[in-house]
Amino acid sequence: MHFRSMKAANLKKALSLEISDVDGILGLVQTENIQILAEAYDVALDISFPKGADGGLDFGTIKVSDEAKLSVNLKNKGKYEIAFKFIVMSTDPSLADLSSLFTITPQKGFLNPNERPTAVQFLFRHNKEVSVSEQQILYCQVIEPNIAEGGETIACIPIKVSVQSLFAKYSILPLNRHQLWPPGLWQPQGANFHHREQRSL
Repeated sequence: MHFRSMKAANLKKALSLEISDVDGILGLVQTENIQILAEAYDVALDISFPKGADGGLDFGTIKVSDEAKLSVNLKNKGKYEIAFKFIVMSTDPSLADLSSLFTITPQKGFLNPNERPTAVQFLFRHNKEVSVSEQQILYCQVIEPNIAEGGETIACIPIKVSVQSLFAKYSILPLNRHQLWPPGLWQPQGANFHHREQRSL
């Protein structure tokens, strides 16, 4: 027997099993009533992104080694408990080991129906320059924990991420060389230095 439904449904049917001999000599020997119960239900996970994020995470432009934090809210709008797990991965070889750049708290967990939304925080920090522009490197796995041992992943939601970390760049003017004299000694006139910061932060 096979059951499949394309929408949420509850099935309750009675099946009659009639038992008789092969040759039909004795006629109907026994009748058994079998009750069939089946349910098809939706798994509904709602992800609320920061205001104006348009379904993704934009950490903006930050200094190298600085931290940037964003958070989303997860809510189970279905009928039964579900689980979630966030993973970071990319097919771009230039963006290797992305998982070390992000700290996700909590990275996985369970969501019960009718509970308040669960906040998940994403922290980005890197000691080198990196640029990621609207790339799908973050995925939210939606897991049905009751199907099999360890659960079964029934959906994998891609999330676009944007972030740029840069070193602060400076220049000292004038560019020509000046003699620096020890304190207390005569110093040449007109050796003025101007500091100018050059960065896109």
